[in-house]
Amino acid sequence: MGAFFRAAAAADIPPGTGKVVVVMGREVGLFNVGGTFRAIDNICPHSFRPIGAVDFDGKVVTCLWHGLGFDVEDGRCLQTTEFCVETYPVRVEDGQVMVSLGR
Repeated sequence: MGAFFRAAAAADIPPGTGKVVVVMGREVGLFNVGGTFRAIDNICPHSFRPIGAVDFDGKVVTCLWHGLGFDVEDGRCLQTTEFCVETYPVRVEDGQVMVSLGR
């Protein structure tokens, strides 16, 4: 696993919400799923446009462009097995959400 980098303050992302952040120059969707933070690549594999964090129902984020839903826990697309987004390891240290872009 690679190094972890600060992505956001945990208090800025309450349970059931998400936020797009930049980690090492890469846009990452950061989501709080019932107190557990999840991170995904913010690029939709269908259209190569940003997924965003606006339409998030607590576990699934829906792409702003074509309505594909992605499970933020494992990155799978709910409508088709053809598409999947990258997920990233996350941990919380001293109230800060840390994300690793490496595997």
